[in-house]
Amino acid sequence: MNDDELLARLQDADPARHDTPADSWLDDLIDDTVEETMSTTPEQSPARKRWVPLAAAAAVALLAAGGAGVALSGGDEDAPAAAPTTTSLTLPGGDTMQSCMMVTPEALAQVDQALAGTATEVTEDSVTLTVDQWFKGGDSDLVTLTPANPDMIALIGAIEFEEGARYLVSAADGHVNSCGFSGPDEEPLAGIYQQAFGG
Repeated sequence: MNDDELLARLQDADPARHDTPADSWLDDLIDDTVEETMSTTPEQSPARKRWVPLAAAAAVALLAAGGAGVALSGGDEDAPAAAPTTTSLTLPGGDTMQSCMMVTPEALAQVDQALAGTATEVTEDSVTLTVDQWFKGGDSDLVTLTPANPDMIALIGAIEFEEGARYLVSAADGHVNSCGFSGPDEEPLAGIYQQAFGG
């Protein structure tokens, strides 16, 4: 197609000229372009579509991680350790003439308190036992024994406390029972405690 023919076709397609219809090829081109434009919707950027929810998900994940960190720490690292609880009992005096009853499981079961503990501190005026087991009447971590007579700290019916040794102790009305009801954790006293309290 030469320039003259192209010019002639363009003149024929001039909308101002109503006496000559436009060529079909130009009509088709215009119709196709209009149809494509009308039927196509603007596409959003795929990157933008995906980025927004991904960013939101990342923010939620960060918040959840931060919350979990706070929940895990819980401030426990700064909390002071609980102080051990202590029960105080009085050791009997040096009256060796007191009457003593036979130590039996039945008699031992009637005491107010009974425990097994290790002597962790022995001084001139007190004995501290770290409780290994409460059989009856208590739940403290430590038991402090102080004598009614300070001169008799080492003697409770022939009991001599030594650091690191384990003892069986019973008490009534806050006073440690002597006469064989308290002493080193060994036979036959250990067997009597087992029969009286089990375990």
